[in-house]
Order: sequence, then C-alpha cells, then structure tokens
Amino acid sequence: MKKQEFRRKAPRCAPFDYKGVEDELTEMAQAGWQIEQIDYRNAWIYRKTEPAEKQFAAVFCKKTRNLRYEEDESQKRLEDFCQSNGWHKVGQWHKMVIFSADKGVLIPPETDETVRLKSAREAMRNSVIMYSVYAIAAMILCLTNTADILHVVRTGGEWYTALENYAIIMILLSVFVYCIIWLAGYKMWLKRMEENILSGRKTTAAAKTGMASFLAYKVYQWTSAVLFIGSMLALMIMQAIWNM
Repeated sequence: MKKQEFRRKAPRCAPFDYKGVEDELTEMAQAGWQIEQIDYRNAWIYRKTEPAEKQFAAVFCKKTRNLRYEEDESQKRLEDFCQSNGWHKVGQWHKMVIFSADKGVLIPPETDETVRLKSAREAMRNSVIMYSVYAIAAMILCLTNTADILHVVRTGGEWYTALENYAIIMILLSVFVYCIIWLAGYKMWLKRMEENILSGRKTTAAAKTGMASFLAYKVYQWTSAVLFIGSMLALMIMQAIWNM
C-alpha cells in the first residue's frame, strides 16, 4: 500500500484576499498537493496526490456581525446550495468558506466581482474596527508609560528602575505597528481591487498586493519578536552591570 505524504504549509495570502486564496490552492493542486485541512491558526495541511486541475471558490460568511466564522441559518443555506450543485466544502479560514470542484465543470457560486468585493468589505468591517481600536489603545498606553519613565528621570530616579515600563512600551509599539501594517495592507488591497474591477482588468495584481501585505506583517512578527528578546536581554545585562 502506498504511503501517503502530508505537508503542513502556512498560506501566502491575507485573510481578506479571496482571490489569493483561490489562486494559491489552485497552484498547489496543479503541483500535486490537494488541500486536506484548513485551520484557522494558519496551519494548512496538504496531501500528496497526482497533479490535478481544480477550481476553488472562497465565499465570505454571510453573518458579518461577529469577528469569526459562524454558521447561522443563512450561511447553512448557502453551503447546502453550493454542495447540492456539486461543490465540495474544503473548510473555512477566518470568515471565508472555501469550496472546490474539478476545473471547468461547475459555475462558481459567486461570479460578480463587485458583489464579491462588497462581501469582503462587509466581512472585514469588524476586523478593521478591532485593529483600529487596538492601534489607538496601544499608542495611548505607550505614551502613558513613556510619561512614567520621564517622571522617574525628572525626579532623580535611576533609569533602570523603570525597566518594566521599557518592556511594556516595546510590546505596545509592536502591537501598534502590527495593526498599522494590517490596516494599510487591507486598504491598499481594497483600493487595488476596486480599481481593477472598475477598469475591467484581472484581479491578479490585487492578489499580489494582498500577498505582499500578508508577508509584510509576517516578517514583522518575527522581526519584532527577535528585537524584543534582544532588547530585553540587553536591558537586563545593563542593569546587572549597573548594580555591580
């Protein structure tokens, strides 16, 4: 019996870029990797198969009130409709429900790009609000902790007595920059999609914008983690030297 080979791979597209999701899954299927499981935490599992021509359809959850996917009655009807017409439900990622079928056999459940973009905008509305609130709150708290450090210095205290404040500021700045990158990437992708749809061009360029923004805040995640750990070690060493 032939042993099956599985591969765990993080996606290269943003959670709002439905076109990027479809293109990535199509490319993986053509390369002989069939999607087996889509996990919310970015752990996509592929199964090794023969190269196949597949088409994928990412449909946004119709219940946009909540931040995550929820299968209410209207969503269940949509999924039942897709599956009754031959589409196979792969899973859901954030607020996208993803279906697959053999290429060229079935008509996608949604074909109007204007309607699809509207669904994406509605689905991302609460996420945009959430990241905006996080960014504002992080900046306010960052300024508050900075004021505390300045107060310590002005009153004659040693700078290292505010070591906790330094750590908090770095964490808050990391949160702030991460949220700004996410929001800027989403806005750039949305603008590019709108321009492409109005001009009648393909949405490939917008998908590249979504991929670039996703990679940007992934790189930032790792970079900020390394810088934070390095800075904290440096502060601890400086404090130890100061106390010698």
